[in-house]
Amino acid sequence: MTKSDVAKIKRAPRSEGLSDEGLRRFLNAFYRWRENAQGASQQCSRSRVLFLCLLIRYAGLRLGEALAFDDREDMLLHGSCIRVRGKWAREVPMPPSAMKKLEELCDSPCLARERGRIARLDQGYVRRLFEQRAQEAGLDFSMSPSTLRRYRESELLKGGVPLPVVERYLGRQSRTSVISEDDTALLQASFRRWERERRTGMYNTFRGRVERMEQGDFSSRFVVAAQSGQRIHARCSNRTAARFGLSEGAEVTVRVRMLSIALGEGGVDRTEDSGLMNVFMGIMRTLHFGKDEVKATFELAGGERLSSIFPRAAFEKLAVSEGDTVALRIAPENVMLAGGE
Repeated sequence: MTKSDVAKIKRAPRSEGLSDEGLRRFLNAFYRWRENAQGASQQCSRSRVLFLCLLIRYAGLRLGEALAFDDREDMLLHGSCIRVRGKWAREVPMPPSAMKKLEELCDSPCLARERGRIARLDQGYVRRLFEQRAQEAGLDFSMSPSTLRRYRESELLKGGVPLPVVERYLGRQSRTSVISEDDTALLQASFRRWERERRTGMYNTFRGRVERMEQGDFSSRFVVAAQSGQRIHARCSNRTAARFGLSEGAEVTVRVRMLSIALGEGGVDRTEDSGLMNVFMGIMRTLHFGKDEVKATFELAGGERLSSIFPRAAFEKLAVSEGDTVALRIAPENVMLAGGE
C-alpha cells in the first residue's frame, strides 16, 4: 500500500463505515426508542420517524424524497412498489418483507390521524434523531439519512445487482430513465436472496470440512474444522449422514440454532466429556433487550460471530454485559450439518 493510498483511507469519511452489525444496532436503537414512548402522542411521533427511517433504509431514498412520501398514494401494495416524487420521480420495487413492515406501521392505531402525511417531518428534527440513535447504538461516526442510502447502494451491489440498475433505483440517472421490467426482475431476485438469508438468520452458519467421522449403529459423530479455526463436534443419525453425503474430507455447512446456545463457565475453548459438549469462549459484542428475551451477539477467536436468544430473567441473573468474555456451550446434537453450499 502506497502513502497516497494510506492518505486516502485517512481522509475517507467515517460515516462510510456502517457495517451490517452497526446497522442492526442502529435500527435496534430506533425500535427500543419507539417501544419506550410515554403516552399516545409520543408513540405517534416516534412511529413516524421510524417509518421514515425504514423507508430510507429499504428504498435508498434521499431525505427530501422520503419527506415528500404520501403513505396513502405512494405505497403500491399490489406490486410491492413505492412511488417516489420530485425531480427524480420513479417507481421503486421493494422487498415484500420491507413493505409489510411499512404497512404494519401505517396500520398502527396511533397513526390513524396521520395517514397521508406520516413522513412529512422537519429535516433538522430527523437528522438530530438519527444522530441520537447512533450514539445510543455506540456508533463512533456521524450518522445521517445519507449514510443509510449509501449502505443500501452497497447492499444492492454486493447482492449482484448491476451498477446501472442500482443507479436507476437510486434515481441518479436522467429523468427519463426508468426501471425496466428486466431491472425489476434483477432487483426482485436480489430481494429474494436477501429475504432467504434473513429467514435463515435464526441459525448461526459456519463453513468447514469434516476432519473426523465415527459411525455407530444408529448415529454418527463428526469433528468439523471450521474455516474460522474452531473444532466443532456434531452428531446426527446415520440416515441424515447418508442423505447429505457426509464423510471425512467433505466440505460442509454447519448451522447452530440461536435458541440452542447456552452460557456457561470456562476459561478456554474446549470439548467436554469426550465430545458431549462444545465450549467456545466469546466476547459479548451486542445486547438487545426485549420485554421477555435478550438477543446477544458474541465474537469468537478468528472473528466468527454467534448470536443467541436467552430468557431475560435468567440472563439478568448472570450479571454479564457487553465486552465480557463468556463461555458458549453447544451440544453436538444441536449442530446441524449439510453438504457445502
